[in-house]
Amino acid sequence: RQIVPKAWIESSTAPKLKASDYQSYGFLWWLGRARFNGRAIQWIGALGRGGQSIRIVPELDLVVVVT
Repeated sequence: RQIVPKAWIESSTAPKLKASDYQSYGFLWWLGRARFNGRAIQWIGALGRGGQSIRIVPELDLVVVVT
């Protein structure tokens, strides 16, 4: 069961502000790309207070949460 509507996920993770050549910002999400095994991989991230973070790599079906 999907809790957050797909349209909101797509809108909130779409670039709204360019931060650098490799990073942009959506609605409270950092968006970027990194090189992995010779190819560019898109990632989505959130940063919290005290080192908390969330990293999402949809292409690899990967979510990492650090508290």
